[in-house]
Amino acid sequence: MTQIEKYIWLIGKLQTFSARLTLQEISDAWELNMELKMGREPRGNGEKIDRQVLGRWRKAIVAGLGIDIDCRRTGGGKYVYYIKNPEKISGNNVESWVINSLSIFNILSAYKSLDDRIISDAVPRGIEYLQPVLEAMSAGFAVSLTVRNYSGVQFEVVAEPYALRQHNNRWYVLCKVNSFDALQLYELENIMKVEPLKNKKFKLPRKFNADEYFSRFFGVTINETIKPRLVTVRAWGKDAEQLRALPIHPSQEELPAEGNEYADFRFFVAPTPDFMNYLLGLGSNVEVLEPEQCRFEMEQKVKALGNRYFGWPFEDDSSKVTLNGNFAAFDIKCANSEFTSISSIAVVIVRNGEIVRKFHSYVRPEPFVFDDCGDDSIKEETVSTAPSFPEVWAQIKEDIGELPLVSFIGLDGEILKETFAHYNMENAEPEHTFVNISDAAQPILGQEVPWMTRSSIAALSGIEVTDKPTETSGAEFVVYLALRYL
Repeated sequence: MTQIEKYIWLIGKLQTFSARLTLQEISDAWELNMELKMGREPRGNGEKIDRQVLGRWRKAIVAGLGIDIDCRRTGGGKYVYYIKNPEKISGNNVESWVINSLSIFNILSAYKSLDDRIISDAVPRGIEYLQPVLEAMSAGFAVSLTVRNYSGVQFEVVAEPYALRQHNNRWYVLCKVNSFDALQLYELENIMKVEPLKNKKFKLPRKFNADEYFSRFFGVTINETIKPRLVTVRAWGKDAEQLRALPIHPSQEELPAEGNEYADFRFFVAPTPDFMNYLLGLGSNVEVLEPEQCRFEMEQKVKALGNRYFGWPFEDDSSKVTLNGNFAAFDIKCANSEFTSISSIAVVIVRNGEIVRKFHSYVRPEPFVFDDCGDDSIKEETVSTAPSFPEVWAQIKEDIGELPLVSFIGLDGEILKETFAHYNMENAEPEHTFVNISDAAQPILGQEVPWMTRSSIAALSGIEVTDKPTETSGAEFVVYLALRYL
């Protein structure tokens, strides 16, 4: 048994018996552990640990692992040993993961005869790239990554590795991709080659904090265009008990309830596809209450499932639409969670496959409220004197005519429909066909287009976008995707 294995054993033992152990109890447990490892029946005459040995182990552990094993006298006159800084092995940090992984290895290695009865997940591919990525991070070198996405498209990017993240037994590297002007998360399993670029050094932004960055998201879907917001979920039965016992996000809090039939939980998180699909996977005992946009998205997912399994009517069938190069792409931003709070709209008109007009305007939102549920890139003072939505729409309505309206996600179409209704404009509008690229491109890409960032869509499509964003960039990117996939 190596010295590090001995140290990990001691940490694991004190972690398991958090009530604190005497020297005799530690020595007895060590003796039993060694006899089991050697396949002998415990007889009480095996290897012991004395105070000097334990003292050396304690010094080595605090020096090498930063874990302080302290000793104190109890009321009964006994001296007990305990972990003074347990947060080092119970927090969401590298030390905790490494120590607990080694501790599991130590425990299982004592029971090799049970190998055929202990099942674990397979080790994912890509682990061999951990070291070159870490070396580049440490030296501040950019890297050239050869990546193959789930659609089989292979591409190369030059990236600045900011951070590593482990999730569901898989490793991901968070990179700044200069050609996308955005952060992108790549799964090591999808990386085919890593080449450090020693002639391209970078400096990590002073304000960047990996914990703070990932705390806004659930899982590994990152999308800076989806802002964190308060999401309230109601759960019944065992699902409520599970959420209470095993929180799914650091921001989770339980709200006061009127009875015991259900429990309401609130999260401050970006409602990315990862988060919404996780809630959907909890089944019928979980309901999204607010905000309205998240509830609508969940309703659409449930309707789509009903259509798939029972043939329920479902209007959103964008995947069968053909635009023939004639459509109006639009990109909207809202000030708050209300569907009618449009604060910016960009429209790009396409005829015969060519862009004929680009239009953008700020809009005075209704209601005029700015909160965490909106897009914080647009400030209150920017739209305080902006025209109302009907005034803005009148400037572009004639050019749009009866063209199909194309957005990135179906939610944007619903926001536009509800805004028409709010201002009593629906009767004056032709019967527009609403198309969303996320669904329309899915059969071609072979998976859901997960989020609207220039980097992720470019990576998924195997393209590179190098121009700087403009006020109409979002709508122009929808045009690019529509012409490519429809």
